[in-house]
Amino acid sequence: MISEETRKSYLFLIKWVLIALSGGISAAFGVRSFSYLLQEFSKLVVSWNLPRYILPVIGGIIVGNIFYMAEPEASGEGIPSYIRAVNYKYGFLSPTATLFKYLAALFTLSFLGSGGIVGPMSRVSAGIMSFIAGLLGRFGLSKEEHRTFAICGVGGAIGAILHTPIGGGIFAVEILKRENMSYKDLFPAILASSFSFIINKSLGYPAFYSIKAPAHFMDIRYLGWLLLVSLLAGFVGIFFITIYERISMFFRRLNRLNLSTIIGASICGLLSLVSVDILGTGSDLIASVSRGEYHMLHRSELFGEHLFLLFLSLILLKILATSFTIGSGLSAGFTGPTIFLGIFTSLIISDLTGVKPGSPTFCAFMAAGISGMFASVMNVPIAGAVIVTEMFGLNYSFPAAWGSIIAFQIARHKTIYTYATSAVYPSR
Repeated sequence: MISEETRKSYLFLIKWVLIALSGGISAAFGVRSFSYLLQEFSKLVVSWNLPRYILPVIGGIIVGNIFYMAEPEASGEGIPSYIRAVNYKYGFLSPTATLFKYLAALFTLSFLGSGGIVGPMSRVSAGIMSFIAGLLGRFGLSKEEHRTFAICGVGGAIGAILHTPIGGGIFAVEILKRENMSYKDLFPAILASSFSFIINKSLGYPAFYSIKAPAHFMDIRYLGWLLLVSLLAGFVGIFFITIYERISMFFRRLNRLNLSTIIGASICGLLSLVSVDILGTGSDLIASVSRGEYHMLHRSELFGEHLFLLFLSLILLKILATSFTIGSGLSAGFTGPTIFLGIFTSLIISDLTGVKPGSPTFCAFMAAGISGMFASVMNVPIAGAVIVTEMFGLNYSFPAAWGSIIAFQIARHKTIYTYATSAVYPSR
């Protein structure tokens, strides 16, 4: 005889699996469609042979004066609207805003606005799941279950993009309220992330941000330098948040979304005159530099052969370009730039210490840098450590955990989403 408590547990499990499966399937194919269209649109845009600094401006004009005129709620990064919806509206998200968020992100990034795809596609996946939940509402779906649908959408999106089945689910929940993570949110989110990961792997779809690290442990003599990477990631994260807040504040005071997007895109384009490496999602550059292929960088005569100055300038320029892109309302994510900044923060220490590019210690520094940036910028130390461990491999779990914990302690009282979630949509 099955007890009532056991029966309820089985029912919960069945619900979680079904909701997570729908989240994993919708996210896997949603992310794949976006990645494919982004690749094709980017090729088309680059084939026009226009100066690179002009392309973000064109994207800003299209997005601000067409898509946001139709739906201003589609503006911004994506995760903030997900946080507001889940924490205050049981995961209810506008289907119209979901559609225009997809299009706005596609055009922002195709025209080389600075940012990633995790934020926008998390919002899109959550919106798709919210729409599905709305259709099922007539069959007695509760508000709490509607909320779970949205959470599974985000977990599925991150699992599909980063190929991090456990970390993706943790991120979807930790970003909401890290002090109060619940199993009823966490379990379905991890299942959704796992399902989307399995689907992508089975169909041969690669991770959007790919890092290949040697399966060996770092040289233990560099532990002190690993601590320095972690500390530096914390301070770079605080600097990123501060710059983003100041720039966002300026655009909010301007209170003209169509004008803001043009200004933000124009400044992003001007910054690329120093280095075009700051434009777009940076996925190819991240893959190359993480293998120590510095020849892929566009070196300016300003820095000569001084890699330290080059890395430092790319950190500053990427922070500014991303802040002007997203702060002005254009649709791009923080996660890609966070990975970018984590890598180049670690490269400064690798250059100073003479660590061999591509070595286990070189990759350990990167693992600490990326997890530290996740923890400091987004305040997701657990998700950051797990995501980086899944990206790099178990040999890098120690630097990932160390970087995440140390950087989080430095920046725990600030997060880039504190200011972003308080946004009020500007007038058109």
